Amino acid sequence: MNEPRPTINAFALGEFETNCFLVTVPGSTACWIVDCGYEPQALLSQIDQAGLHPEAILLTHCHCDHIAGLDRVLHWARRRGLELPVLASRAETGFCSRPELNL
Repeated sequence: MNEPRPTINAFALGEFETNCFLVTVPGSTACWIVDCGYEPQALLSQIDQAGLHPEAILLTHCHCDHIAGLDRVLHWARRRGLELPVLASRAETGFCSRPELNL
């Protein structure tokens, strides 16, 4: 039996046109958000319109253009009763805790 393959929808968000992604699996309403660029509303609207349920946020790295919308996404999720884990590499710890590194 073939396992369903994830679908990856790309969104170029904000003035930096940062590549952010919505990962889904056919037949499931679960999804993952990958990166939260400036102005994440288009990605969040797609989640709402498709009736998806985010399970986590994955940050590929913590430069400003990949994390700028994180607070907005977390606020959006909390309004829906969701507490989403935010996942990133340990190598990014400095970027998350020292704003001068991520601008």
